[in-house]
Amino acid sequence: GVDEEDEEHRMLELKKALMDRVYIKCSNVRQAWRWFDPQGLGYVDVPTLHSVIREFLIGAERSDVDALHKHMDLDQDGVVSFDDFNMSLFRLAHLERDYFGVTKRPCIEIANEQIFFEGFEDDRGDKDA
Repeated sequence: GVDEEDEEHRMLELKKALMDRVYIKCSNVRQAWRWFDPQGLGYVDVPTLHSVIREFLIGAERSDVDALHKHMDLDQDGVVSFDDFNMSLFRLAHLERDYFGVTKRPCIEIANEQIFFEGFEDDRGDKDA
């Protein structure tokens, strides 16, 4: 119904606001995780997510934070693990924002591997002339 769509829209807006803050404050996923799991428990429960969102100075309805937690809890075990966190906020966020289809290109999974383009010669001059 309309209410469910509105609720999902608000939850996704909250997710976007949270991601914007995370991208400003944190340079990598592990650093971001430390914001969400300051005690090092290995998971984020609903009250912790509420306090993180307050700490990031994001105004949000309790129901929207609850919905975001549920959205982030990919394996539906009641808590957001690091894997849930990484997938829901980073991997999936990149897919959502992936206008150029970069994540769908072959070899994107191989981190830091040089990508060679067919048809281009490597002419940096390190071969004997």
